[in-house]
Amino acid sequence: MVFLKFISIALCIKLLTSCAIRKPCAEAGDVSWNPKIIGDKKCVQKTLPDGKVVNDGPFKQAYQSTNDIALEGQFSLGQKQGIWLYYGEDHKLISAKYFEKGVEKTPSADVQKKIDLIIQQKTGMK
Repeated sequence: MVFLKFISIALCIKLLTSCAIRKPCAEAGDVSWNPKIIGDKKCVQKTLPDGKVVNDGPFKQAYQSTNDIALEGQFSLGQKQGIWLYYGEDHKLISAKYFEKGVEKTPSADVQKKIDLIIQQKTGMK
């Protein structure tokens, strides 16, 4: 009986600590961009086994003045990963950048094709 009570308490503590901890997006991964964007950030976070909270999943930032999307991308364990899109306040796509483990990289030919397709879909340009 004592063992079951211990298991129940341990499970409750694990659930509470894995779900309750949340940090601002800017403290759980590099969300900086050039030019600087002022506005609300939305991110998915994950708590690592060591207790560190990191951004891990989709990220979006909206312009403070209009609440329209300014920046969107993906985090993997606290680092920018994949294609990130930056929009002007007029809703038009301004740039697309590619990241691997938080470092901006020149995309491979296959990734560049994906970027070109995204640009075509978002702008109507071929």
